[in-house]
Amino acid sequence: MEEAARRQGVPLTVLDAPASYRWRDTFLLIRPDQHIAWRAETPSDIDLELVTGRPPADVAT
Repeated sequence: MEEAARRQGVPLTVLDAPASYRWRDTFLLIRPDQHIAWRAETPSDIDLELVTGRPPADVAT
C-alpha cells in the first residue's frame, strides 16, 4: 500500500487501529475529511487509482 501511494504521489499515513475497534482486522483507507474511502481484507485489495482518480505518477498521460 505504501509503495502504491508513493508511485501515485498520494500522501499516506499508516496507523494501527485501537484494540477496541470493531473492525480491527479490516484495512480502511480514510480520506482527509475522515470518511472511509475503501474497506478491504488486505491492503492489496484497495485500488488507489480508482479511489483517487489518479494514474501512477510514473505513467505518462
